[in-house]
Amino acid sequence: MSYASFDQANDCPRCYGDGKIATDDDGSPWGAWEELPPGSDFAVRLGIVRPIDCPDCGGTGSRAAAEHDCGDPNCSGLALPKKPEPEIPNDLDPDHFEDQDAYAIAVQMQAIADVDRPDFDCAIGGTAPDETRVEIEYATEPMRGSSAAYITDDLYNAVESLTDFCQGARIVKRQVTYGAWEYVTPEEIKS
Repeated sequence: MSYASFDQANDCPRCYGDGKIATDDDGSPWGAWEELPPGSDFAVRLGIVRPIDCPDCGGTGSRAAAEHDCGDPNCSGLALPKKPEPEIPNDLDPDHFEDQDAYAIAVQMQAIADVDRPDFDCAIGGTAPDETRVEIEYATEPMRGSSAAYITDDLYNAVESLTDFCQGARIVKRQVTYGAWEYVTPEEIKS
């Protein structure tokens, strides 16, 4: 949005009606960053500065939403524009994100949104039962106290691989419980 089209009577004064502000130090309106000429928009193209929902208006761009503070916890705000659902990026190119955490959060938001689709039938994150089972895994301890190597679910393979290691290597085992997979939530990543 151009500053020239800012409607002081109706638009949020923080985001100038865009509904978005930049992640710069000032929280400036996102429209100012969108209008930068090529070459000057380097921080945007690198993902250093990106848009987020305006905290004053809840991403609506409305002055009414920005100034609404009736103090009533039961207020439905029906007369106010509703905050849009979180934006799930279609382009999940890791290079378009500020850091690995931001990329992981975007990927997980998309995964969780997929689960909510009526046609979702994948066992991961869905309602399809995934049996819990317990299995024994075998491995070789190459030297006393070292990490396990050559992990297998077959004792015969562990016995055969023992000669591939130095003298004194031992076969170890562990009990592994497998259960249903679930998607990691963005909240878990943030914490």
